[in-house]
Amino acid sequence: MVQVLLEQQGLWMVNARAKGAAFERECAKKINAMLETTHIKDRVSRNLNQYQEKNQPDLKLRYIYFECKNYARNSNNWYQEKWWRQVCEAAGDENTPILIFKFNHLPIRVAFPLSMLNSNICDRNYHHPVAFTSFDEFLDILKYEVQTWKS
Repeated sequence: MVQVLLEQQGLWMVNARAKGAAFERECAKKINAMLETTHIKDRVSRNLNQYQEKNQPDLKLRYIYFECKNYARNSNNWYQEKWWRQVCEAAGDENTPILIFKFNHLPIRVAFPLSMLNSNICDRNYHHPVAFTSFDEFLDILKYEVQTWKS
């Protein structure tokens, strides 16, 4: 309770890298729990190369690149365009960018290309038409996607 009050007043100091790493682990754990219900043996884990090399995703599942952002709050509690550009740059033209973002005391949300819902939608070169949903809803979409893969 004390931490929550101090966070709201901007007085609680947080190690940003540790907070980000914890959020990446949380996301990986939830994605892996979903993957266990499919025939796919792949699992995601944190990409530690992200600290040494540019354009690396936080998490990766075959051709799907995940960027995870966990922040205190901003004026509208919505994603920032630079986060989307970051994951698009990491994914390039050959991979699918996914932005998972959260603000303190709010649910996890996901931004993803509409092409995951309709393959007729063109989505290259950072001009991905983007859809937003909750993390749990996104896991259902991702599950549908991976069930089309070969083991």
